[in-house]
Amino acid sequence: MDVKLPDGQEITFDFDRITIKEYRKLFDKDTTDDEGDAILAKVANIKLEAGKIGAKTFMILKEAFWKKAANPLADPNSAGASSQA
Repeated sequence: MDVKLPDGQEITFDFDRITIKEYRKLFDKDTTDDEGDAILAKVANIKLEAGKIGAKTFMILKEAFWKKAANPLADPNSAGASSQA
């Protein structure tokens, strides 16, 4: 588990759900919010609808996602790793 959302849902990000091209698109300044959200949703294996998710929940999800995206090979169970509660 990489993050636990306020509703109790536990999310584990799986970067094998996206291609290298999609991963690189995450870091492209020209990527739209909708494109980035779609990639995040694929990695999290969730349906992400901007009009139906709370802003705080989205911020928690996005923060955890970017930590994982910056270093997707990091072991979330290693000493010093943090998790959202």
